[in-house]
Amino acid sequence: MDPTKYMAILSSCQKLSYLCGGALAVRRHQCENMDADPLVWTNQRFIRWARTIDLGEYADNLKVI
Repeated sequence: MDPTKYMAILSSCQKLSYLCGGALAVRRHQCENMDADPLVWTNQRFIRWARTIDLGEYADNLKVI
């Protein structure tokens, strides 16, 4: 069953984005506690990493969304 046919997804790019979203969440969860795969880090995860490498002053200026 293709859940995208019930949604207002019109283009193949939108469909691909929807289907790959689950993989992104898995990658993000896997690297939550280790310094790997920074392409999928959240802002909060980046701020935490910046503090671990002694960039606390820089991290304090970043916003957590």
